[in-house]
Amino acid sequence: MNILMGNFSFKYLSGSEIYYYELGQELVKRGHTVVMTADSAGSLITQKAKECGIKVYHVFKEPENFIPDIIHASHLNVIKPLLKRYPKTPMVSTIHSEYYSIENPIKAPTMKKYICIRESIKQKIIRMDGIQENMAVHIPNGFDLERFNKNDIPKSDDKMKVLYIGMFNYLRRNSVLHLLNLCQKEGWVPQFIGLGFDNYLDGKDVEWIKPDQEIGGFWNIEKYIKACGITAGILLGRTTIEGWLCGKPGLIYDIDVFGGVKSFAIHMPPKDVEKTYDIKNICTRIEAEYKSAMESA
Repeated sequence: MNILMGNFSFKYLSGSEIYYYELGQELVKRGHTVVMTADSAGSLITQKAKECGIKVYHVFKEPENFIPDIIHASHLNVIKPLLKRYPKTPMVSTIHSEYYSIENPIKAPTMKKYICIRESIKQKIIRMDGIQENMAVHIPNGFDLERFNKNDIPKSDDKMKVLYIGMFNYLRRNSVLHLLNLCQKEGWVPQFIGLGFDNYLDGKDVEWIKPDQEIGGFWNIEKYIKACGITAGILLGRTTIEGWLCGKPGLIYDIDVFGGVKSFAIHMPPKDVEKTYDIKNICTRIEAEYKSAMESA
């Protein structure tokens, strides 16, 4: 298949970018041709994608001689121009969050399926956005088990290190501040990794590892995950699952649309975590959605 992928950004090592990198890499291994198009691209993830055979272009500059069999895209400002440019090509859309307006599902005759990385997203688009139940499917993020596994786990420190990875914007503010108070109470050591898009970590006496913005992040993030005692984050994000795959429990904050903390709890790794999140299994499920979309076009 010729597969055209689209995402708002392909520059940072955040959720949606890594999602398409992992999926695209596995699809290339299976003999498909994958073109990635984004509104902003560059830096480390683009370099890594090209190294594994994914072609990367700006959203308005896909190669003229490339005719996609299927489009797989996220984010309104990318999906809209792709629908206009390829009015007859079947499309599936992955929705990565229930809280950002850019993630709201767009309806179109060629839109065949909405892939939701969490069950809560699936329920949201059915109840609030009017998407028919048979058009929505829950398929979680996929992960490279050669990177995220229980091998080479270092000896733990005397004090438990809590690792929080993310882009520190308004949506994470309250969970971060709550975590700082919790760590002080429990005697835990917080460690933060990510770019700051708000100022709530500035001046705090904590370990905050800031990746070079031009590079876009740290590639070998698994070494930090394997060295921590527990991960922390909002909802069921990539870091929690990466931690589970490395045998680490995850402190998950359930938040509202404004980032307010509704609840928090520590979740141990599920028994079937490898099978559930292995990129090979996820890719097989998504390939089936591609074929179904093409057959119904």
